[in-house]
Amino acid sequence: MLIRPADPRSLDEVGDGLRAAFVTVRDAVAEGRPVVILVRAGDLLGHHSVYGAAYANGLAGIARAAGFEGARAGWQVNVVALPDEDAGDEEAIITAVRDLGLTGQVLTLGAGLAGKVIP
Repeated sequence: MLIRPADPRSLDEVGDGLRAAFVTVRDAVAEGRPVVILVRAGDLLGHHSVYGAAYANGLAGIARAAGFEGARAGWQVNVVALPDEDAGDEEAIITAVRDLGLTGQVLTLGAGLAGKVIP
């Protein structure tokens, strides 16, 4: 299962998006499907907007919580932060992350955030 969120433009869109992502993650792990949430790397550090930062970091929180709570059950829920200009090869990303066997992680592709602290 791949979640590619939209770019929120208001607080309501952030809340609605996080609720929808939570439900999607909940349903996917109940079916035993791994989940990969894609975000823009710059949003993790607030480079674009307060709404984008809140949304990306909220999604990371969902992944971390699900990863922690579902580790014993084998849930795989991770975030992949893509370079801002990269749409990513969805199938390759899902396969690569699934095969790593990780859960609750934020993985950054590209060098755009090299050396920066990610919460």
